[in-house]
Amino acid sequence: MTAAESGLGPAAVLNAAKETGDSFDVVTAENFGPDKRTRLIVFATGISGSAVNSDLTNDITVNGVARANFAESVSVEARISDGRVWRLPVEFAGSQGIFPGLDQVNAILLPELRGAGTVELTLILGGQRSNTPTIGVR
Repeated sequence: MTAAESGLGPAAVLNAAKETGDSFDVVTAENFGPDKRTRLIVFATGISGSAVNSDLTNDITVNGVARANFAESVSVEARISDGRVWRLPVEFAGSQGIFPGLDQVNAILLPELRGAGTVELTLILGGQRSNTPTIGVR
């Protein structure tokens, strides 16, 4: 989830609508449709090869190619500086489709995180917790 070898520091994350990776607002006006909540694309590895695809109804097709969606098997926790933790809704988890072995998790920022500053993100898969890289939330 982070580019640093130590696994600490800034997370490898983009705003899905703006494709930017600096600090994030909890809403993104550029989102299509009425739901303006910010979607994060969190880049990770090991999801496609180890998650269970127990809900085939949420799999997707991109350019005619079926892609498994492991969203039901992945959780994302957001921890703020005072220790409070929120589970972010996960819409997609699986292969990002271009680079072999690279996965992505699409998660939604919650309004409760507005103004939180530095937020630690943790992916949970099969009871295993990832490192805890950070993002900034305005």
